[in-house]
Amino acid sequence: KVINEKSKTIAVLRDSGELSDLQIRDFIKTLQQYYRVAPFGIEFVKDNDSVTPVDVLNQLNKFDLIIEPKPTVAFSETKNYIIDQYIMDGGKMLLAADPIIFENDSLANPQSIGYGMPRDLNLDNLLFKYGLRLNNGIVKDERAGGLALATGQGRNTQYEAFDWPYYPISKSDSDNPITKNLEEVKFEYTGTIDTLKNSIKKTVLLNTSPDTQIKILPAAISLAELDQPIDPLATKVGEKPLAVLAEGSFTSAYKNRVKPFEMTNSIDEGKESAIVLIADGDVLKNQIDSGKAQELGYDMRTGALYGNKEFLMNTVNYLLDDTGLIQLRSKNITVPFLNLKKSYDERTKWQLINVLLPLITVVIFGLVFNYLRRKKYSA
Repeated sequence: KVINEKSKTIAVLRDSGELSDLQIRDFIKTLQQYYRVAPFGIEFVKDNDSVTPVDVLNQLNKFDLIIEPKPTVAFSETKNYIIDQYIMDGGKMLLAADPIIFENDSLANPQSIGYGMPRDLNLDNLLFKYGLRLNNGIVKDERAGGLALATGQGRNTQYEAFDWPYYPISKSDSDNPITKNLEEVKFEYTGTIDTLKNSIKKTVLLNTSPDTQIKILPAAISLAELDQPIDPLATKVGEKPLAVLAEGSFTSAYKNRVKPFEMTNSIDEGKESAIVLIADGDVLKNQIDSGKAQELGYDMRTGALYGNKEFLMNTVNYLLDDTGLIQLRSKNITVPFLNLKKSYDERTKWQLINVLLPLITVVIFGLVFNYLRRKKYSA
Protein backbone atom coordinates (compact mmCIF):
# COMPACT_ATOMS: atom_id res chain seq x y z
CA LYS A 1 0.00 0.00 0.00
CA VAL A 2 2.80 2.41 0.83
CA ILE A 3 5.01 1.92 -2.22
CA ASN A 4 2.34 1.42 -4.88
CA GLU A 5 0.40 4.35 -6.31
CA LYS A 6 -3.32 3.99 -6.98
CA SER A 7 -3.00 3.58 -10.73
CA LYS A 8 -5.83 1.09 -11.40
CA THR A 9 -9.47 2.21 -11.61
CA ILE A 10 -12.66 0.34 -10.75
CA ALA A 11 -16.24 1.15 -11.74
CA VAL A 12 -18.98 -0.11 -9.41
CA LEU A 13 -22.24 -0.35 -11.35
CA ARG A 14 -25.20 1.33 -9.63
CA ASP A 15 -28.04 1.14 -12.16
CA SER A 16 -29.84 -2.22 -11.90
CA GLY A 17 -31.10 -2.41 -8.32
CA GLU A 18 -27.76 -3.49 -6.86
CA LEU A 19 -26.86 -3.75 -3.17
CA SER A 20 -27.00 -0.39 -1.42
CA ASP A 21 -23.92 1.68 -0.63
CA LEU A 22 -24.20 0.73 3.05
CA GLN A 23 -24.44 -2.99 2.23
CA ILE A 24 -21.14 -2.96 0.32
CA ARG A 25 -19.42 -0.23 2.32
CA ASP A 26 -16.72 -2.42 3.89
CA PHE A 27 -15.79 -3.96 0.54
CA ILE A 28 -15.59 -0.58 -1.19
CA LYS A 29 -13.68 0.94 1.73
CA THR A 30 -11.10 -1.85 1.50
CA LEU A 31 -10.82 -1.46 -2.28
CA GLN A 32 -10.18 2.25 -1.91
CA GLN A 33 -7.00 1.53 0.04
CA TYR A 34 -5.45 0.12 -3.15
CA TYR A 35 -7.42 1.47 -6.12
CA ARG A 36 -9.42 4.41 -7.38
CA VAL A 37 -13.10 3.43 -7.13
CA ALA A 38 -16.11 5.26 -8.56
CA PRO A 39 -19.83 4.53 -9.04
CA PHE A 40 -20.97 4.16 -12.63
CA GLY A 41 -24.33 4.00 -14.37
CA ILE A 42 -25.17 2.56 -17.77
CA GLU A 43 -28.96 2.19 -17.89
CA PHE A 44 -29.62 5.92 -17.48
CA VAL A 45 -28.62 6.32 -21.12
CA LYS A 46 -32.11 5.11 -22.07
CA ASP A 47 -33.67 8.23 -20.53
CA ASN A 48 -31.01 10.76 -21.45
CA ASP A 49 -31.17 12.39 -24.86
CA SER A 50 -27.88 14.24 -24.43
CA VAL A 51 -25.77 11.11 -23.89
CA THR A 52 -25.38 8.28 -26.40
CA PRO A 53 -24.51 4.63 -25.63
CA VAL A 54 -21.19 5.16 -27.42
CA ASP A 55 -20.40 8.02 -25.04
CA VAL A 56 -21.12 5.75 -22.05
CA LEU A 57 -18.92 3.00 -23.50
CA ASN A 58 -16.06 5.44 -24.06
CA GLN A 59 -16.26 6.52 -20.42
CA LEU A 60 -16.48 2.91 -19.21
CA ASN A 61 -13.39 1.97 -21.21
CA LYS A 62 -11.36 4.31 -18.98
CA PHE A 63 -11.79 1.83 -16.10
CA ASP A 64 -9.68 -1.29 -15.66
CA LEU A 65 -12.39 -3.31 -13.93
CA ILE A 66 -16.15 -3.19 -13.45
CA ILE A 67 -17.92 -4.73 -10.47
CA GLU A 68 -21.60 -5.65 -10.60
CA PRO A 69 -22.82 -6.24 -7.00
CA LYS A 70 -26.05 -8.26 -7.05
CA PRO A 71 -28.26 -6.70 -9.73
CA THR A 72 -31.98 -7.31 -9.20
CA VAL A 73 -33.36 -5.67 -12.35
CA ALA A 74 -33.00 -7.29 -15.77
CA PHE A 75 -30.32 -5.78 -18.00
CA SER A 76 -31.40 -3.99 -21.14
CA GLU A 77 -29.84 -5.08 -24.41
CA THR A 78 -28.11 -1.71 -24.50
CA LYS A 79 -26.38 -2.39 -21.19
CA ASN A 80 -25.46 -5.92 -22.27
CA TYR A 81 -23.92 -4.65 -25.49
CA ILE A 82 -21.95 -1.92 -23.70
CA ILE A 83 -20.56 -4.49 -21.25
CA ASP A 84 -19.86 -6.89 -24.11
CA GLN A 85 -17.86 -4.29 -26.04
CA TYR A 86 -16.04 -3.25 -22.86
CA ILE A 87 -14.89 -6.85 -22.38
CA MET A 88 -14.00 -7.17 -26.06
CA ASP A 89 -11.68 -4.19 -25.61
CA GLY A 90 -9.82 -5.95 -22.80
CA GLY A 91 -11.85 -4.79 -19.80
CA LYS A 92 -12.23 -7.10 -16.77
CA MET A 93 -15.42 -7.85 -14.85
CA LEU A 94 -16.47 -9.21 -11.45
CA LEU A 95 -20.12 -10.23 -11.72
CA ALA A 96 -21.91 -11.33 -8.54
CA ALA A 97 -25.32 -12.18 -9.95
CA ASP A 98 -28.06 -13.67 -7.81
CA PRO A 99 -30.39 -15.84 -9.95
CA ILE A 100 -32.76 -16.39 -6.99
CA ILE A 101 -35.38 -14.13 -5.42
CA PHE A 102 -35.36 -14.91 -1.71
CA GLU A 103 -34.46 -13.08 1.48
CA ASN A 104 -34.80 -14.01 5.15
CA ASP A 105 -37.80 -11.67 5.39
CA SER A 106 -39.70 -14.21 3.32
CA LEU A 107 -39.70 -16.54 6.35
CA ALA A 108 -41.29 -13.95 8.65
CA ASN A 109 -44.79 -15.43 8.67
CA PRO A 110 -46.70 -17.76 11.04
CA GLN A 111 -45.80 -20.81 8.94
CA SER A 112 -42.10 -19.80 8.62
CA ILE A 113 -42.24 -20.84 4.97
CA GLY A 114 -41.14 -18.81 1.97
CA TYR A 115 -40.85 -19.51 -1.73
CA GLY A 116 -37.72 -19.02 -3.75
CA MET A 117 -38.36 -17.76 -7.26
CA PRO A 118 -36.09 -17.52 -10.29
CA ARG A 119 -34.76 -14.07 -11.15
CA ASP A 120 -34.45 -13.20 -14.83
CA LEU A 121 -31.54 -10.81 -15.32
CA ASN A 122 -31.41 -11.14 -19.12
CA LEU A 123 -27.82 -12.38 -18.88
CA ASP A 124 -28.23 -15.83 -20.43
CA ASN A 125 -27.20 -14.95 -23.99
CA LEU A 126 -24.25 -12.83 -22.84
CA LEU A 127 -22.86 -15.46 -20.47
CA PHE A 128 -23.58 -18.36 -22.82
CA LYS A 129 -21.32 -16.88 -25.48
CA TYR A 130 -18.57 -16.57 -22.88
CA GLY A 131 -18.96 -20.25 -21.88
CA LEU A 132 -20.86 -19.69 -18.63
CA ARG A 133 -24.40 -20.28 -17.46
CA LEU A 134 -26.36 -19.50 -14.29
CA ASN A 135 -28.56 -22.48 -13.43
CA ASN A 136 -32.16 -22.49 -12.28
CA GLY A 137 -32.01 -23.90 -8.78
CA ILE A 138 -31.10 -23.14 -5.18
CA VAL A 139 -28.34 -24.95 -3.30
CA LYS A 140 -29.10 -26.98 -0.21
CA ASP A 141 -25.81 -28.13 1.30
CA GLU A 142 -24.90 -30.14 4.40
CA ARG A 143 -21.73 -28.05 4.78
CA ALA A 144 -23.48 -24.92 5.92
CA GLY A 145 -23.10 -21.80 8.01
CA GLY A 146 -25.25 -20.80 10.95
CA LEU A 147 -28.53 -18.94 10.92
CA ALA A 148 -29.10 -17.05 14.20
CA LEU A 149 -32.63 -17.14 15.57
CA ALA A 150 -33.98 -15.33 18.60
CA THR A 151 -35.03 -17.52 21.53
CA GLY A 152 -36.81 -16.32 24.66
CA GLN A 153 -38.75 -13.11 25.18
CA GLY A 154 -38.08 -9.61 26.43
CA ARG A 155 -34.86 -9.21 28.37
CA ASN A 156 -34.27 -12.96 28.16
CA THR A 157 -34.02 -12.87 24.37
CA GLN A 158 -30.90 -14.60 23.10
CA TYR A 159 -29.65 -15.61 19.68
CA GLU A 160 -28.86 -19.23 18.93
CA ALA A 161 -27.16 -20.43 15.75
CA PHE A 162 -28.52 -23.36 13.77
CA ASP A 163 -26.95 -24.98 10.72
CA TRP A 164 -28.92 -23.60 7.79
CA PRO A 165 -28.50 -25.68 4.61
CA TYR A 166 -29.25 -22.66 2.42
CA TYR A 167 -26.08 -20.95 3.73
CA PRO A 168 -23.45 -23.15 2.04
CA ILE A 169 -19.84 -22.50 2.97
CA SER A 170 -17.01 -23.28 0.59
CA LYS A 171 -13.28 -23.77 1.05
CA SER A 172 -10.86 -24.54 -1.76
CA ASP A 173 -7.78 -26.74 -1.43
CA SER A 174 -6.35 -25.69 -4.79
CA ASP A 175 -3.14 -23.73 -5.37
CA ASN A 176 -4.95 -21.09 -7.41
CA PRO A 177 -3.66 -17.69 -6.21
CA ILE A 178 -7.20 -16.45 -5.60
CA THR A 179 -8.20 -19.25 -3.23
CA LYS A 180 -4.87 -20.49 -1.83
CA ASN A 181 -4.89 -20.55 2.00
CA LEU A 182 -8.37 -18.99 1.93
CA GLU A 183 -10.76 -19.28 4.86
CA GLU A 184 -14.28 -20.58 4.30
CA VAL A 185 -16.49 -18.34 2.17
CA LYS A 186 -20.15 -18.00 3.08
CA PHE A 187 -22.94 -17.94 0.48
CA GLU A 188 -26.61 -17.17 1.09
CA TYR A 189 -29.42 -18.63 -1.03
CA THR A 190 -27.07 -19.25 -3.91
CA GLY A 191 -27.41 -20.80 -7.30
CA THR A 192 -24.80 -22.74 -9.27
CA ILE A 193 -22.82 -22.23 -12.46
CA ASP A 194 -22.27 -24.43 -15.51
CA THR A 195 -19.14 -24.13 -17.62
CA LEU A 196 -19.69 -24.63 -21.34
CA LYS A 197 -17.16 -25.90 -23.81
CA ASN A 198 -15.44 -23.23 -25.90
CA SER A 199 -11.97 -21.74 -26.33
CA ILE A 200 -12.10 -19.81 -23.04
CA LYS A 201 -10.17 -21.21 -20.07
CA LYS A 202 -12.39 -21.75 -17.02
CA THR A 203 -11.18 -22.26 -13.47
CA VAL A 204 -13.63 -23.24 -10.74
CA LEU A 205 -12.71 -21.14 -7.72
CA LEU A 206 -15.27 -22.34 -5.18
CA ASN A 207 -17.54 -25.40 -5.05
CA THR A 208 -20.35 -26.78 -2.98
CA SER A 209 -19.66 -29.89 -0.92
CA PRO A 210 -20.31 -33.38 -2.38
CA ASP A 211 -23.43 -33.60 -0.18
CA THR A 212 -25.42 -31.07 -2.16
CA GLN A 213 -29.00 -31.06 -3.33
CA ILE A 214 -30.38 -28.63 -5.90
CA LYS A 215 -34.01 -27.55 -5.54
CA ILE A 216 -35.48 -26.37 -8.84
CA LEU A 217 -37.29 -23.04 -8.58
CA PRO A 218 -39.90 -22.13 -7.59
CA ALA A 219 -39.27 -24.02 -4.36
CA ALA A 220 -40.56 -23.92 -0.79
CA ILE A 221 -38.04 -23.03 1.93
CA SER A 222 -39.00 -23.69 5.53
CA LEU A 223 -37.38 -23.10 8.91
CA ALA A 224 -38.40 -26.67 9.70
CA GLU A 225 -35.33 -27.68 7.67
CA LEU A 226 -33.01 -26.30 10.33
CA ASP A 227 -30.47 -28.83 11.61
CA GLN A 228 -32.06 -31.53 9.48
CA PRO A 229 -29.69 -33.57 7.29
CA ILE A 230 -30.47 -33.74 3.61
CA ASP A 231 -32.88 -36.57 2.92
CA PRO A 232 -30.69 -39.62 2.13
CA LEU A 233 -33.17 -40.55 -0.60
CA ALA A 234 -32.87 -37.11 -2.21
CA THR A 235 -30.73 -36.80 -5.30
CA LYS A 236 -27.31 -35.41 -4.44
CA VAL A 237 -25.58 -33.75 -7.36
CA GLY A 238 -22.07 -33.66 -5.88
CA GLU A 239 -19.79 -30.63 -6.07
CA LYS A 240 -21.20 -27.76 -8.10
CA PRO A 241 -19.36 -24.52 -9.03
CA LEU A 242 -20.30 -21.40 -7.09
CA ALA A 243 -17.61 -19.09 -8.47
CA VAL A 244 -15.78 -19.43 -11.79
CA LEU A 245 -12.92 -17.55 -13.43
CA ALA A 246 -13.08 -17.33 -17.24
CA GLU A 247 -10.10 -15.86 -19.07
CA GLY A 248 -8.96 -15.61 -22.66
CA SER A 249 -9.97 -13.86 -25.88
CA PHE A 250 -13.77 -13.72 -25.82
CA THR A 251 -16.04 -13.65 -28.84
CA SER A 252 -18.72 -10.99 -28.80
CA ALA A 253 -22.20 -12.17 -27.80
CA TYR A 254 -23.50 -9.89 -30.57
CA LYS A 255 -21.40 -11.27 -33.38
CA ASN A 256 -23.64 -11.89 -36.40
CA ARG A 257 -26.60 -10.48 -34.46
CA VAL A 258 -28.57 -7.27 -34.68
CA LYS A 259 -26.92 -4.71 -32.40
CA PRO A 260 -28.97 -2.60 -29.96
CA PHE A 261 -27.24 0.52 -31.29
CA GLU A 262 -24.85 1.35 -34.10
CA MET A 263 -21.09 1.55 -33.62
CA THR A 264 -18.56 2.33 -36.30
CA ASN A 265 -15.81 0.30 -34.63
CA SER A 266 -17.61 -2.62 -32.96
CA ILE A 267 -15.41 -5.56 -31.92
CA ASP A 268 -16.40 -9.17 -32.64
CA GLU A 269 -13.19 -10.92 -31.53
CA GLY A 270 -11.89 -9.50 -28.30
CA LYS A 271 -8.53 -8.91 -26.68
CA GLU A 272 -7.29 -10.93 -23.71
CA SER A 273 -9.69 -10.41 -20.82
CA ALA A 274 -11.13 -12.11 -17.73
CA ILE A 275 -14.47 -12.48 -15.96
CA VAL A 276 -15.22 -13.85 -12.51
CA LEU A 277 -18.83 -14.99 -12.15
CA ILE A 278 -20.25 -15.63 -8.68
CA ALA A 279 -23.69 -17.23 -8.36
CA ASP A 280 -24.60 -15.20 -5.28
CA GLY A 281 -24.60 -11.44 -4.83
CA ASP A 282 -24.70 -11.64 -1.03
CA VAL A 283 -21.04 -12.70 -0.99
CA LEU A 284 -20.27 -8.96 -1.22
CA LYS A 285 -22.77 -7.86 1.44
CA ASN A 286 -21.73 -6.80 4.92
CA GLN A 287 -24.14 -6.84 7.85
CA ILE A 288 -25.42 -3.58 9.34
CA ASP A 289 -25.79 -2.77 13.02
CA SER A 290 -27.38 0.51 14.15
CA GLY A 291 -26.74 2.07 10.76
CA LYS A 292 -23.06 1.07 10.74
CA ALA A 293 -21.51 -1.38 8.30
CA GLN A 294 -19.82 -4.37 9.90
CA GLU A 295 -16.72 -6.07 8.54
CA LEU A 296 -17.42 -8.06 5.40
CA GLY A 297 -17.59 -11.75 6.27
CA TYR A 298 -18.40 -11.17 9.94
CA ASP A 299 -21.70 -12.58 11.24
CA MET A 300 -22.54 -10.47 14.27
CA ARG A 301 -25.25 -12.90 15.41
CA THR A 302 -23.14 -16.06 15.45
CA GLY A 303 -19.72 -14.43 15.93
CA ALA A 304 -18.29 -16.33 12.95
CA LEU A 305 -15.81 -14.64 10.61
CA TYR A 306 -15.70 -15.95 7.05
CA GLY A 307 -13.19 -15.35 4.26
CA ASN A 308 -15.51 -13.39 1.95
CA LYS A 309 -13.48 -10.18 2.00
CA GLU A 310 -10.19 -11.97 1.43
CA PHE A 311 -11.71 -13.94 -1.45
CA LEU A 312 -13.06 -10.80 -3.12
CA MET A 313 -9.85 -8.84 -2.63
CA ASN A 314 -7.81 -11.72 -4.08
CA THR A 315 -10.21 -11.81 -7.03
CA VAL A 316 -9.86 -8.08 -7.69
CA ASN A 317 -6.06 -8.26 -7.30
CA TYR A 318 -5.92 -11.13 -9.79
CA LEU A 319 -8.15 -9.42 -12.35
CA LEU A 320 -6.01 -6.29 -12.10
CA ASP A 321 -2.75 -8.29 -12.29
CA ASP A 322 -1.70 -7.32 -8.76
CA THR A 323 -0.23 -10.76 -8.12
CA GLY A 324 2.19 -9.42 -5.53
CA LEU A 325 -0.66 -8.45 -3.21
CA ILE A 326 -2.21 -11.91 -3.57
CA GLN A 327 1.08 -13.62 -2.80
CA LEU A 328 1.51 -11.57 0.37
CA ARG A 329 -2.05 -12.25 1.48
CA SER A 330 -1.85 -16.01 0.80
CA LYS A 331 1.72 -16.49 2.01
CA ASN A 332 2.41 -19.68 3.95
CA ILE A 333 3.62 -18.91 7.47
CA THR A 334 5.37 -21.76 9.23
CA VAL A 335 5.52 -21.48 13.01
CA PRO A 336 8.51 -23.44 14.45
CA PHE A 337 7.47 -25.46 17.48
CA LEU A 338 9.77 -26.55 20.31
CA ASN A 339 10.88 -30.19 20.27
CA LEU A 340 9.58 -31.19 23.70
CA LYS A 341 11.43 -34.52 23.89
CA LYS A 342 14.77 -33.04 22.89
CA SER A 343 14.37 -30.10 25.27
CA TYR A 344 13.59 -32.48 28.16
CA ASP A 345 16.54 -34.78 27.41
CA GLU A 346 19.02 -31.88 27.12
CA ARG A 347 17.59 -29.63 29.83
CA THR A 348 20.64 -29.99 32.18
CA LYS A 349 23.09 -29.03 29.45
CA TRP A 350 21.12 -25.93 28.47
CA GLN A 351 20.57 -24.92 32.09
CA LEU A 352 24.33 -25.00 32.71
CA ILE A 353 25.01 -23.09 29.52
CA ASN A 354 22.44 -20.41 30.31
CA VAL A 355 23.59 -20.01 33.94
CA LEU A 356 27.36 -20.67 33.94
CA LEU A 357 28.40 -19.37 30.50
CA PRO A 358 27.40 -15.74 31.20
CA LEU A 359 29.17 -15.87 34.59
CA ILE A 360 32.35 -17.34 33.11
CA THR A 361 32.28 -14.73 30.33
CA VAL A 362 31.99 -11.89 32.88
CA VAL A 363 34.85 -13.32 35.02
CA ILE A 364 37.17 -13.67 32.01
CA PHE A 365 36.32 -10.13 30.89
CA GLY A 366 37.06 -8.83 34.42
CA LEU A 367 40.39 -10.64 34.64
CA VAL A 368 41.52 -9.39 31.22
CA PHE A 369 40.39 -5.86 32.01
CA ASN A 370 42.27 -5.80 35.36
CA TYR A 371 45.41 -7.31 33.79
CA LEU A 372 45.48 -4.70 31.04
CA ARG A 373 44.79 -1.91 33.53
CA ARG A 374 47.66 -2.99 35.87
CA LYS A 375 50.00 -3.38 32.92
CA LYS A 376 49.17 0.12 31.70
CA TYR A 377 49.76 1.89 35.03
CA SER A 378 52.79 -0.22 36.06
CA ALA A 379 54.52 0.89 32.90
